[in-house]
Amino acid sequence: MISRIIENPLLTIPGPEDWSRVRSPSRARRRRRRGHRQNIVSTKLPDPKFYMLDDHTMTCHPVMAAKFRAALEEKHREIGAWWETSMLNAIRGML
Repeated sequence: MISRIIENPLLTIPGPEDWSRVRSPSRARRRRRRGHRQNIVSTKLPDPKFYMLDDHTMTCHPVMAAKFRAALEEKHREIGAWWETSMLNAIRGML
């Protein structure tokens, strides 16, 4: 059971690089290997992993925390609907 979620915006992974601002990608790649700075934009993506710190604490990126909470709410709605229908069927069966 998770009682606490810590959201850390620093949990990112490297994303795709945008090479659209360079004139010649092959030349830019070669010059980059030699140590020259190139006009390439590196993007960061949220880390899709969840890290457990101890028995009841989880840390993740805020985007992933929002997805986790949405999935949890959906699961609660499914369980609630199932519980309601099963209890109504049980009551109807007893009458």
